[in-house]
Amino acid sequence: MHWHVEAIDPAALDDAFLTAHHRLAAAAMAADRPYEPPLTRRGADEWLRAASSTARRFLLWGVRDDSELVGAVRLSLPGYENSDHAQIELRVDPARWRQGAGTALLRVALAAASAEERQTVSAWLTKDTPAAALATRLGMRVTSTMLIQRLDWATADRSRWQQPTPPGYHAAQWISPAPQALIANFAEAKTAMHGVPFGGVSYRLPEWTVERVRAAEAELTARGIKQWVVVAAHQATGEIAGLTELQFRDERPGIGLQMDTSVRPNHRGHRLGLFVKSQMLHWLDSGDISSLDGIQTSVAPHNPHMLRINEALGFTVARTAQLMEGDVQQLMSQLAVGVSPNGSK
Repeated sequence: MHWHVEAIDPAALDDAFLTAHHRLAAAAMAADRPYEPPLTRRGADEWLRAASSTARRFLLWGVRDDSELVGAVRLSLPGYENSDHAQIELRVDPARWRQGAGTALLRVALAAASAEERQTVSAWLTKDTPAAALATRLGMRVTSTMLIQRLDWATADRSRWQQPTPPGYHAAQWISPAPQALIANFAEAKTAMHGVPFGGVSYRLPEWTVERVRAAEAELTARGIKQWVVVAAHQATGEIAGLTELQFRDERPGIGLQMDTSVRPNHRGHRLGLFVKSQMLHWLDSGDISSLDGIQTSVAPHNPHMLRINEALGFTVARTAQLMEGDVQQLMSQLAVGVSPNGSK
């Protein structure tokens, strides 16, 4: 099979291309995550049109056979402390898996990563899928494993969310952007996430500053993403001691995506993680979010504290995701030699 790979210009997409991409992307997501709501056309379009920024640039390619679009890849090029790293998101129509379309896209994306002087590349993949099998065949290694947990909104036991306020603390909440009076405090608290176990990943977590938080908020707004934030503040000092963030995205409108949850080291041991996450669920339950199907979060298997919190709130494991990393030059060499489409995308 001969594949035609071409660059995608987000500013020049017509309806025929967007329709074809939505078809293949929805099929790929349904095969990989059958328990999630179907990918919407708006969500598929947003994936292609995500705006580049100082924090991250995007490059995209599509792959066709002689008649139709069958796959797409997005190469993310982070900035700041991760300017030597790249991330890949690959989508191939399941009807065309194991025929080499994904391999053709990977060759082009890795060549671009090399041209951008990126040394390592990573991808989040569902365990025991064709994509993970291909990554293993290419020599990529698992550097982090996450349990993807889900809370079904319709059947959730809300009595689990009745958690007392820890003595000496109070909750505050907002939909981004953060209040000006709290922004510096909030940035410092976000950096406390660095103490969470992530395995042996080469990707470096951000050193949050006021400027970087504001830039991240502006990027979310530009992408139409709403971010809900709950914090626990220490009454004696005013310090933000714990926080949790949750996002709603057009590409997955029925899912609330749990982002960072962290507690400053000097405030641990007061059940603040459980408190802020339960407050978030109460806030959502009191709002008008009629289309909500569920909340999704991820947690490392070797993070028993957060596992206990999520289980206490009613989350159950839906799948296992693995962060797989590889050296760009070594992967290019492997693909130059040739990889059998058996087991590939």
